[in-house]
Amino acid sequence: MVNSGSCIDATGEHNSIWYKITIATGGTLTFDLVPNNPDADYDWAIFGPNVTCGSLGSPVRCNAATVIGVGPSTGLNMTSTITNALGGSLTPYCKYMDVLPGQTYYLFIDNWVSSTSSTTAPFSLTWGGTATLASPFTDPATQPHPFNPPGVPAANPADPREVIICVNPAVFDFSTLSAGILNGNPNFNVSYHTSQNDALTGSNAITVPTTVNTTSIYYYSIGYTDPANPNSPLNQCKQIGTFKFKDGKITAKNATLTQCNNNNAGTAIYDLTTADVIGDPTATKKYYNTLSDLNAGINEITNPSAFTSAEATIYVKVTSSFGCTSVAQIMLKFHPVVIVNDATVRSCSIESSPSTASFNLAGAIVTSQNGTVKKYYPSATDAANQTNEILTTAAYIAPSGVVYVRVSNAQGCFNIAKITLVVIPPVYSNILKDKNDLRRR
Repeated sequence: MVNSGSCIDATGEHNSIWYKITIATGGTLTFDLVPNNPDADYDWAIFGPNVTCGSLGSPVRCNAATVIGVGPSTGLNMTSTITNALGGSLTPYCKYMDVLPGQTYYLFIDNWVSSTSSTTAPFSLTWGGTATLASPFTDPATQPHPFNPPGVPAANPADPREVIICVNPAVFDFSTLSAGILNGNPNFNVSYHTSQNDALTGSNAITVPTTVNTTSIYYYSIGYTDPANPNSPLNQCKQIGTFKFKDGKITAKNATLTQCNNNNAGTAIYDLTTADVIGDPTATKKYYNTLSDLNAGINEITNPSAFTSAEATIYVKVTSSFGCTSVAQIMLKFHPVVIVNDATVRSCSIESSPSTASFNLAGAIVTSQNGTVKKYYPSATDAANQTNEILTTAAYIAPSGVVYVRVSNAQGCFNIAKITLVVIPPVYSNILKDKNDLRRR
């Protein structure tokens, strides 16, 4: 920029960037350049129309005003009447431009620094006026769908979005993000970079899987290729964004499920989905009988909420919503079994119905364990299904036979014992019978 015939001749370039703009519809053109730091001093110059990089000529607008007393914002507006402001000027804005469709201009922006002013800062650039700039990013005919930035929002919305990785550092294939970013927009492409300048110029793109970390900021750059005109100025347009990587590693924890080995069946019914293996409710889980099945992805347990098993170890693969995985064990255990024994109850027959007796079922000793609850049933099936319960347990009228008692503990586990009922028939005395015969004589 030295000897360019501009207001910046005296100092040249420092932290600079060039923009090439093409006018879509004619009219007035303004812009606001607003640094993020009030101490940042930005100078700029516009060259054109329709010049080349090797022969820019003198700028049509140029401003190197100071920030002291006037603030850091600068640009073109509708009220200024000057077209050039030398260093130290107190007029940070120049007069708007009248532009025509198809004209091309170069905008040079420089973050001026010196021994007395060393502040560098990002800036925002907003175009105004009645003219519009040609861009594939604002024309629905070229960009019918919105672009989707990669990753998820950071906790602080002002921070770069975050792409989740499952190990840190990780070897990452950036191309896996491209389809999501482009969102079906034709004739667009995306490249990835480690600096903003590279993203703007398309230089030093990351083209192979690369080791990434969670501290660096990465850049994606969306470009356009006009299928009808390889020399179109629109092919130089870039839309860039930033993202970081976030460690999304998950760690599943082992768990134990304990259920009842009812009636000494040797198995219990387990709800594997209740095992507390991870605190993330959005994670998905798949269950397997062996670790080798899990690793191979075969023989998945398809009824995890009602899984019948003896005591065993089950393996669960936990997957987060971002695709990170972890493996844990679920130990299946039995509660202590309810110990019962069969019993026999004998009772004298009822005189009016000598084939039956009144039995006190509660008197049958079927377990020595404390804290149990007993319920009585006419059949083993009823006892298992808890149907047709016998309610008159203290005076159960029945002939000789069997009933069944379901014995349950505090955990709800049960075992079933058999009570044999024996009716003691009436016994008649021969002596009393002989005395009665003698009286009749």
